[in-house]
Amino acid sequence: MKIWLFSDLHLEFADLRQPLTIPDADVCVVAGDLCRAPANGAYWLGKNVVPAMPCVYVAGNHEFYKGSIKEGLEDGRGAAAQFPNVHFLENDFVVIDGVRFLGATLWTDFQIEGHPHVAMFHARERMNDFKLIAEQRNPWRRFLPGTAYRMHRESRKFIETTLKADPVKTVVVTHHLPHARSIPSRFKGDLLNAAFASDLSNVIEDGHPALWVHGHTHDSCDYEIGSTRVICNPYGYDGENSAFDPALVVGV
Repeated sequence: MKIWLFSDLHLEFADLRQPLTIPDADVCVVAGDLCRAPANGAYWLGKNVVPAMPCVYVAGNHEFYKGSIKEGLEDGRGAAAQFPNVHFLENDFVVIDGVRFLGATLWTDFQIEGHPHVAMFHARERMNDFKLIAEQRNPWRRFLPGTAYRMHRESRKFIETTLKADPVKTVVVTHHLPHARSIPSRFKGDLLNAAFASDLSNVIEDGHPALWVHGHTHDSCDYEIGSTRVICNPYGYDGENSAFDPALVVGV
């Protein structure tokens, strides 16, 4: 199977109203931060990508800015349902041509730099995620690092359990980083890495998915953990990532 993959187009900032040049592939995988609101992302993919191939899409943190996670996920699922080949996943999976795709935003556990309680405090003070996102709208509840930690544990358990349940060829798609090797070298040691990445080494090594696609960082990466290839191909903010490949296709 040929997979066209990318993340972090940030259509809320970039002028990408024209469709991307679509390469020869079987499935498109979008690892979050496509635009503001998951429903908008599902509509954009349904219009611009799905006529050529099915699409697997997970929400990034920016999808929820000035909105709420609970209602945002509900609206995203509703929008995706209007396009049979837009698969919007949050702790869910879809099988396409014999390949299983697991998807989740995968918030973090704040432990990758040590001192998780300190990391959670700094993230709450400095990250827009905890200023611009609500956990739910009705009744209103603020999105907090503790909420992110709980949601991370739920997603991690889903991924781990599903990988162990059936050893079929699997692609995992998350927005947040699953390993420290995805952290750009210029940010090594920064306590805020704990709001971007978690160490899922054991999940990867025990479940051995064929491919793990993520976003969030705006630096490209491509490496292996055991038998699993880990790839990030983000556009980032306009002109930010010179290594972005708009036609990157990998095989599984």
